Amino acid sequence: MTARWSNTSMLLHWAGAAMVVGLVVAGFVMTGLAPDAPGRAWLSRAHTAGGLTLMALTVTRLVVRLRGQTPAPLPLTPWHRLGVTLVHGVLYGSLFGLGASGVLTAVGSTWPGYLRGAIGAAPQLEHLASRQLHEALVFVVLTAVVLHVAGVFIHQYRQGATLRRMVPLDGR
Repeated sequence: MTARWSNTSMLLHWAGAAMVVGLVVAGFVMTGLAPDAPGRAWLSRAHTAGGLTLMALTVTRLVVRLRGQTPAPLPLTPWHRLGVTLVHGVLYGSLFGLGASGVLTAVGSTWPGYLRGAIGAAPQLEHLASRQLHEALVFVVLTAVVLHVAGVFIHQYRQGATLRRMVPLDGR
């Protein structure tokens, strides 16, 4: 066991976190634009490519975690450990759910044609169950991220040495 996550794990963690923020912003901005707005097609392509990339990063992160060394577990009460496990499970599950619901939405609609430029305006997708699930999962992910970040800062405040496990530059 080590005191910190590997540099690869840190890179994948922070790249994934940045992508989640970017994808959420892009998703809300693009759906707020008119279906034929000039920037909407570009944002839609970026959102789709980013979503697929995030899925690949998430799978890679899990493989790296399963195959590599992990830091010693933090000293937590059993209830706190259960909470950490649940939040991480919800994060991973909802991220994969977002990817799956995004793919299902694309497959079940004219979205691919829109991304290729064959259709001039974004298709109306709100009636699709997969699209509704996709949007709901965004809020699940955001809630899980807030809980995750709050948990890290609470543990950092109470016992210290939590952030340095996942922050690449720790002053050494």
